[in-house]
Amino acid sequence: MLQARIRNRRKYLRVNTIFPLRFRFLDEEGELLSDWIGGFSHDVAKEGICVLSELIPLGVWQRIAAGKSRMELYINRPFSAQKMYGRGVVVWKETGGRLEREAKFYLGIKFDSNYGALGRKLVKQGRLKRILNLFVPLVITTSLIFSFLVWQENHKLIHLHQRYVQELLEANQAAALQQEELNRKKTAVNLLREHLQRQEERFKLIRHKLGFWQNEYRRALQSEKMLNQTQKEMSAIQEKKIKAEKKIAELQKELQRLSKENKKLTLALSKASAAQKKTAAAAIKADLRLAQTEQVSIEDMYEWIRVHQNLRTGLIASFEGDKNLADRAFTYDQALAAIVFTIMKNYPAAERILEFYLKKASLYRRGYLNAYYASEGGICEYIAHAGPNIWIGLASLNFIKATGNKKYLPIALGVAQFITSLQDKEGGIRGGPNVEWYSTEHNLDAYAFFSDLYLITHQVRYLHQAERILAWLKKYAYSRQSIPVNRGKGDATIATDTYAWSITAIGPEKLLLLGMDIDEIMSFALENCHVKTSFHRPEGEVELEGFDFAKSQNLARGGVVSSEWTSQMILAFEIMAAFYKEKGDLERYNYYFKLARFYFNELKKMVVSSPSPVGLGRGVLVYASQANVDTGHGWRTPQGDRTGCIAGNAYYILSYYGYNPLNFSVRACSLKKFYGQQE
Repeated sequence: MLQARIRNRRKYLRVNTIFPLRFRFLDEEGELLSDWIGGFSHDVAKEGICVLSELIPLGVWQRIAAGKSRMELYINRPFSAQKMYGRGVVVWKETGGRLEREAKFYLGIKFDSNYGALGRKLVKQGRLKRILNLFVPLVITTSLIFSFLVWQENHKLIHLHQRYVQELLEANQAAALQQEELNRKKTAVNLLREHLQRQEERFKLIRHKLGFWQNEYRRALQSEKMLNQTQKEMSAIQEKKIKAEKKIAELQKELQRLSKENKKLTLALSKASAAQKKTAAAAIKADLRLAQTEQVSIEDMYEWIRVHQNLRTGLIASFEGDKNLADRAFTYDQALAAIVFTIMKNYPAAERILEFYLKKASLYRRGYLNAYYASEGGICEYIAHAGPNIWIGLASLNFIKATGNKKYLPIALGVAQFITSLQDKEGGIRGGPNVEWYSTEHNLDAYAFFSDLYLITHQVRYLHQAERILAWLKKYAYSRQSIPVNRGKGDATIATDTYAWSITAIGPEKLLLLGMDIDEIMSFALENCHVKTSFHRPEGEVELEGFDFAKSQNLARGGVVSSEWTSQMILAFEIMAAFYKEKGDLERYNYYFKLARFYFNELKKMVVSSPSPVGLGRGVLVYASQANVDTGHGWRTPQGDRTGCIAGNAYYILSYYGYNPLNFSVRACSLKKFYGQQE
């Protein structure tokens, strides 16, 4: 019996895995001996299969006769929902364990001749499973090793990017300290020069007095030699002579004192000038280091935007770090990202965004919605405002301007139709469908958009649209002298972006033609929107200067620096600098470009390491210096003290390159070019 069993089993292929199956018994006549019973394959062969089951009733088991009882069965196929059907005869049976409990029943089944293919399939799949059983541990081990190597590499990248952020902060601080020291040395040198200049003037005055008294003395000597003078006259001459001698002695003594003091001042000036040169050299070295870290920082910010792009939809979540805003892709931010991709010549990434708005984006009243979900492109905000639509139109125009490819011109043309539907008789653009308010910001956007659309299409109607909007802006936005730029029609609230975008969208020259004082616009923003505050970094509190969303004195929260709106002001300063440079007014050019550099360096204090797995520790600007506070314009800053944003980083990159995304005709100076010259 044992030898027969061994001999039969040698025909089977042993495998480390099993096939689940169900079976039932029939007698020789085909009558059922049992219901369906569950079991597993134990061994397989081309001729048959060994079945293992613990569920065969004892009565059924006793009725089964080897060589006479038959079986039909369904075998589950691996990796398939379909089952294999077969029939055969029981050629041997065997039990394991005690029949009363824990019984195991083994059955050797030989397939009927017309089910021979079933055996071959089982053997083939059994061998495959055996190979897989050998291969799977290798795959798992390889995957674990690969995962570890990826984790290790990512860990290195995180530390590398964190080090870049730290180096940026250190370089920025070192450059600022060197500049402060240089300014102190310059002040000291200037004070010494002014003192020497005053001494020189004192010298001239004393020499003049000395000459006067020397002449008086000579006249007294000449008078003394004259004849026929009375005693009284001789006494007066003697008095003059003595007085002159005394004054001459005093003045000569004063000249000697001044001469000694001048020698000391000259020596001090020489030493101070040498120290100034030494500090100037150190400042240049610090600026070179800052320029190098700055370039790395810009690349990191760009990469941060790029790696967050969803390759399926093309969209990018606007914020990283606030769970309430997770996966929200605001149209305005998508436009900024597309413009950044365009100026960085990553045209495929820009096209992925524009492709979404050309073919997939849902519309409301022919306008794009304010926000979509980045992961699947569905509607996130059932609102279609004018501003975001104009910006995605501007993004398509910037792409056309850079590449000459007009594939996405339909986006701009559709936006033009939507914006025109919101225009009133005076030329102003309402905030959106079903709203009555007007935004200066939206109308500045619209003016720039139609001006650029005219330059692309050469259709005069778009130029007329721009002129009508400009007339509306002159009437409603620039109507008061006390507040140069209103936030909207009948709304005198101070909004920083209206000052920056007045310069960016319209340009200094045209604003002057409108009767606006461009320097006053900038001065008003500096006086009313500039803030000094503190920013909490992981390393501790730092002092920070920048621009608030509104006049901070009107808000209980105190000053808050917006990375986006500060960057907008930086770009406006660069435009002002370029304007005055072209006019030959180097004093005002230097003034505005110095402001651009100062606030650009201040924003570096708000760069933190990205906390997300995708960000890999890259340096990223947070949205604002305080989390979850009122901006003064109807929304709050995001939650979280490390919440990165597209808008702040995109505008920071634009200001670095001196790129004006609003108006092709309005040029700006470039911080990148300045830092390149430093190198």
